[in-house]
Amino acid sequence: MIILGITAFQHDSAACVLVDGKLVAAAEEERFTRKKHDGGFPYGAISYCLDEIGASINDVAWVAFCINPWLNLHRKLFHLARYFPRTLAFCRDQADYSSGIPSMMVAKQYLRKLPGYDPKQARFKFQFVEHHIAHAYSCFTISPFDEAAILTADGIGEWTTTLLAQGRGNTISKFKEIYFPFSLGAFYTTLTTYLGFKRNSDEYKVMGLSSYGKTDEYYNEFKRVLRLVPDGEYEMDMSFFNYQFGKIPYYSDKFLLTFGEDRKPGQEVSDRHAEVARGGQRRLEDALLHMANYLHKITGSKNLCLNGGVALNCVANGRLIKETQFEDIYVQPAAYDAGAAVGAAFFVHNGILGNPRDFVMDNTFWGPEYSHEQIEAFLKLAKVPFREVKDPSAEAAKLLANGHVIGWFQGRMEFGPRALGKRSILADPRDPQMKDVVNEQVKHRESFRPFAPSILAEKVSEYFDFSYPSPFMLLVYNVLPEKRKVIPSVTHVDGTGRVHTVVKSMDPLYYNLIAEFERLTGVPVVLNTSFNVKEEPIVCTPKDALRCFYTTGLDDLVIDNFVLSKTPAQRRPR
Repeated sequence: MIILGITAFQHDSAACVLVDGKLVAAAEEERFTRKKHDGGFPYGAISYCLDEIGASINDVAWVAFCINPWLNLHRKLFHLARYFPRTLAFCRDQADYSSGIPSMMVAKQYLRKLPGYDPKQARFKFQFVEHHIAHAYSCFTISPFDEAAILTADGIGEWTTTLLAQGRGNTISKFKEIYFPFSLGAFYTTLTTYLGFKRNSDEYKVMGLSSYGKTDEYYNEFKRVLRLVPDGEYEMDMSFFNYQFGKIPYYSDKFLLTFGEDRKPGQEVSDRHAEVARGGQRRLEDALLHMANYLHKITGSKNLCLNGGVALNCVANGRLIKETQFEDIYVQPAAYDAGAAVGAAFFVHNGILGNPRDFVMDNTFWGPEYSHEQIEAFLKLAKVPFREVKDPSAEAAKLLANGHVIGWFQGRMEFGPRALGKRSILADPRDPQMKDVVNEQVKHRESFRPFAPSILAEKVSEYFDFSYPSPFMLLVYNVLPEKRKVIPSVTHVDGTGRVHTVVKSMDPLYYNLIAEFERLTGVPVVLNTSFNVKEEPIVCTPKDALRCFYTTGLDDLVIDNFVLSKTPAQRRPR
């Protein structure tokens, strides 16, 4: 049986396909359109998923859509009436046919435009899935746990913004829902836009900037904005916000009076901005710890599953595994809306059809792959100089040890926002200048943003204060004081690192690269960041990789068994 899962019409559209209850392919639409966070209907992602299994839309049994636009209409109408006429902007936003609720209501019709659609053959059932239930299924039913507490949090689903639940077997039981306008996702997005960054896109920049703050001056103010109340709930003082009215900016005059003038896009980042980021980040962490501790109290579970855009906050996740009584944690690698497509599909498979769980998502490699022959033919067509090597891992490790910055393109593309050794930019973490080199000359992004350490899983305890596996780069640990000078370019300003643990069974090629780098240098760590530049999606195709290689400060491109190297004249001066 084929089940197609879809996210569309908000941001980060995506598609996935299950065959007999197992995930076979998944990808974000942005990788095909090259529009970052593309929220349109995912024709490219759907076509890829169906092509991967040699099927057409006519072969699909179920289509699951990860939001139910009809749900909670009474809550929405009550909200609009309560704040009318200030909610006129909200009405216009929700009524936008190109990306809002009306498109969702007729989502089934978009499938008719897919290649090969035949109304006489297509017999799929179409299922709207409650958004936070999709998030819950996205992290629990594909986790390694038979039972777990579940916490999902984002900007808004239909009207729910936070869900506390428990999963057992095929079933998920809700304990508590928090509704719009109270929203941790909207809280953090407001902070993001106040600091001059893009909403639903740049929240991770705030997380990185927060580490530069040093005081609790604004943290104490944020306690007034976001209040923790008994039984794992939170409330927000909405006088600090405008988003509940659909207004831009999301923050009110009271917010500005409390935290100072907002930062304009492109303006220099000041110490005050870092302090505000620190205060907001800490308060978000407080709220997540508050809810997680409540969940542990009422479930007694050893396991915690996280999902929703807020679950991509690696700093908070690191505190959850360290500071709560949960022994194990699972964060789906595409925890944002793209991954809800997976949850919607598994809701049909496990929830509606009642099939037993027999799949664990233990890697992110669900995107397109290009054969040796395809890549060689493309490089010849492009008429670029290249050489073929027997061992790309050893070749890449040697280049890194010699101070080169390389593009690494191997196998199936990752699903989710993190590059985990398939579409990565790699560099030597020992060089204290390398962080600035990659930020300025390769990624063309803000200097305060950190890079992640990819480390051999068995060596984590030698470099970090915590050794819990972090295969999806979604946990932040402290770098041991004696190792901070050893790997300075992946040690953030506060002494932390966003850890990516690598095991040989999951990715032998990337593991061997790091192991060879250790043999050459004595350090089992490489600097890893996504293979893209600022404001562009991660590369998907060999063409994308070649374009990025020649338009940035990358020194070499290792793609399959082929190596492209710039001449000394082509390389940018360090």
